[in-house]
Amino acid sequence: MDIIADLEADGFTVPGETLKTAPRGYPRDHPHIALLRRTGLAATLRRPASLWLDDPGVTELITGAWERAAPLSGWLRRYSPLED
Repeated sequence: MDIIADLEADGFTVPGETLKTAPRGYPRDHPHIALLRRTGLAATLRRPASLWLDDPGVTELITGAWERAAPLSGWLRRYSPLED
């Protein structure tokens, strides 16, 4: 599963810089190497406000985008070291 490729195929942009090689301690063939090489992670879905701002279904549109980005946030919760 390539989370970044799936998001980009769904219309999201995943901006940010990537390391040239695998981070220290990770093999180059790690199943999530595309995510591990990134120095930051975000997924954006840009649409002109005129297309959705006055739409009565705007809440569903926004929550639907969050749900489609859930694999990325799930991966972050599972694998990123967060400080308490």
